[in-house]
Amino acid sequence: MAYPSKPPLAAKLRAALAGERDAVTLEALRSAGRAAYDELMAAEQVREEQVMDQITPWAASSAVSSQLLAAWNAFVLQTLGEALLDADYAADKGTVGFVPGTTHDQAHAWLSEVPQWIARARQARADRTYDLTAEIDLPLRLPAWVAAAPLPAEHL
Repeated sequence: MAYPSKPPLAAKLRAALAGERDAVTLEALRSAGRAAYDELMAAEQVREEQVMDQITPWAASSAVSSQLLAAWNAFVLQTLGEALLDADYAADKGTVGFVPGTTHDQAHAWLSEVPQWIARARQARADRTYDLTAEIDLPLRLPAWVAAAPLPAEHL
């Protein structure tokens, strides 16, 4: 669903009455995070090459493993954030461009981490000595789920 770059006044009023927050920052993060799809495609190409060369995931170099992990994390966080925004927009077409506070906080938690994962995937792709485990401890938890009662139906 498209995000209006300039929501109409009626949408702003409806959103204000519902206590919703402007999603302009989230949409900027969404746009910046679209590079996660390119990184996933590059990682999938590397994975296919590994399969063709009969290299198991356990025997892959640290750079290849790092690239695959970082690209996958970027992709997952990006798609989670996008899906949450799109679900809210679809559920309430009158306030597209605005989301409940809980939705805003959760989407921000996911989308704000995408650029660092994209950077790690690119670094691993460019530097065949890169090792993600030298930078962070694994396994790494996803950003916390924003607690709210009741949760917006779009979260489900």
